[in-house]
Amino acid sequence: MKILNTTRSFHAEKIAQTKSIILGFTIQTLLPLFFYCPSLTYFVYAQYTNSSNQIAEFVFGPFAFLYTFFDPLLTIYYVLPYRRSFKMMFLKTNINTATQISIVEVTAVRRNNASNL
Repeated sequence: MKILNTTRSFHAEKIAQTKSIILGFTIQTLLPLFFYCPSLTYFVYAQYTNSSNQIAEFVFGPFAFLYTFFDPLLTIYYVLPYRRSFKMMFLKTNINTATQISIVEVTAVRRNNASNL
């Protein structure tokens, strides 16, 4: 991040996309810590204390499933091409309309400037 903040060779949009990807990867790295450690901690505690609580054993089980649910969602959200594809597929929006409008405006401006010469 320090290198990204001090560099001047990239455009601001490229730096923002890179920061977004780094944030997404950081969160994906920490997800197993939050979803797998509670059940592992309970298992170690139950082994050393020779105690068992069946409710706790069943409560910690779905945490592993939640990790497999959130991990792809984070990838879709933080990686810009995936996010655009997701929006195009499910939200039925046209991402390229802003690009098309700006191309039309530039073409119109060039034609007006050429006719003024």
